[in-house]
Amino acid sequence: MPEKGKTSMEMVTSLLGSLIVAAGIVIGTWQFKIDQRQKLDLLEKQLSAQKSESDNQYRNQFQRAFWEQQLTLYVKATSAAGILASSPVKSAPFETARSQFYELLWGPMSIVEDAKVKVAMEEFSTAFLQWEKSGSTDRSSVEKAAYKLAQTCRASAIARWDLRQFQ
Repeated sequence: MPEKGKTSMEMVTSLLGSLIVAAGIVIGTWQFKIDQRQKLDLLEKQLSAQKSESDNQYRNQFQRAFWEQQLTLYVKATSAAGILASSPVKSAPFETARSQFYELLWGPMSIVEDAKVKVAMEEFSTAFLQWEKSGSTDRSSVEKAAYKLAQTCRASAIARWDLRQFQ
């Protein structure tokens, strides 16, 4: 039953006004929700990109530290092999190099060497032990094995650091 003094047209107008306000609230809330979802999606993408970049930086730092250690150990191993191939037998440098070479062979080189360096290390060890056992003064087989080891380490390091210009 209509209120006193209000016509049907006024009531319809009042009802329509209320519906328009309610629709505005619903549409505004819906639009706010869409905007918030878009902002959240954007933040998630940014966070994912930052995490990916952080993971890449961590991986690059780890690889760099690994490769630097690998190069350091390659130099130590080839230096020891070079001393064993050229220093006077039973001299202090010879004995130190012998100890260092086998420490590297059975220890840290096993962590960083690639397959070709492993073979070259083993070949040097075999050549050295055969020469040592023979009692010969001719160390040419040891010298060749030392040179091959150095060249194999060099090739491994160049490949690892992608330094083709040094090949």
